[in-house]
Amino acid sequence: MKPKITLKSLAEILNVSVSTVSKSLANNPEISDETRLRVRAVATKYNYIPNQYAVRLRKGNTKTIGVIIPNILNPFFAKVLIGLEEVLSKKGYNIITSISHESTEKEIKCVKTMSLGFIDGLIMCLAKETQINKEFSHLDMIIDKELPMVLFDRIHNDIECDKVINDDYEASYRATTHLIQDKGCKNIALVSSIADVHLGKLRLEGYQQALIDHGIEVNPSHIINSPNLIDFTSRIPSALKDQSIDGFFGVNESAIMKTINIAKKMEYDISTLVPIAAFCNTYQLRNHPSLIIVDQHATEIGHKTAQLMLDRLLKDEQKSYTTATVKASLDYKTY
Repeated sequence: MKPKITLKSLAEILNVSVSTVSKSLANNPEISDETRLRVRAVATKYNYIPNQYAVRLRKGNTKTIGVIIPNILNPFFAKVLIGLEEVLSKKGYNIITSISHESTEKEIKCVKTMSLGFIDGLIMCLAKETQINKEFSHLDMIIDKELPMVLFDRIHNDIECDKVINDDYEASYRATTHLIQDKGCKNIALVSSIADVHLGKLRLEGYQQALIDHGIEVNPSHIINSPNLIDFTSRIPSALKDQSIDGFFGVNESAIMKTINIAKKMEYDISTLVPIAAFCNTYQLRNHPSLIIVDQHATEIGHKTAQLMLDRLLKDEQKSYTTATVKASLDYKTY
């Protein structure tokens, strides 16, 4: 492999300074036409390609936005990334993505790397461990450097930055109400594996309030709300055998899909026997057409998050921090 041609190696070939080469390639009027033509000819001969990142860094910006997400396999985050890229690319920005794997330690490493000057701003969804333990001091590395930061989905009010969220409480309330009013459910089981994060608690509260407002007593035995996979899995069969349960509400996709899979192993197809509403990605309708999906509109979350970042980067005036809400909606097939 041929060695990469750099400004320094071009300068050595031409017997001039690195500054002269750089200014010649930038058409700086300080350099004579003769020198500029000679430098360009040699650069072309050796197929010199400028390091755009270094060029931008010297100008005080990288045109790069850092993004930290907890999980790349979750379709929700994949759609958010699509939304981010659609908006940021139109303004000439690239994104560089890191994954925390729900770990505060890994999240800290990601933030440290990005705070070294590689990015113009940071977009992130807090790791589950970070949100549970309320460990946010590592974000001071971004705040101290006065880099714009936008949090989405999992946030915390004590962090001073722009934020984008769903209407989790209201969406849960609407989904439960739909099961009651449109599907005639009176004994709705709730399944959740995110009881330990803030949005999981909001969705539980929305479910409970919908029951209360419709004169239905909240039955603790109908609530399977555990972040422990073993505990969660062990409690599902009894709920499936409970013939009084006439509907299911899934607080998160993994919880409802786990419930459906356990039911299939028990030769009990709940998706055809009782109504099910859940926070899910709409592609699940292909496999489970009877599902009532609470669509979080992840791509729109990406759009709004990117726009808040651009507003910070491209507008001179300082403004108060904004929390934008993307309203979830119910999506289901009608027959």
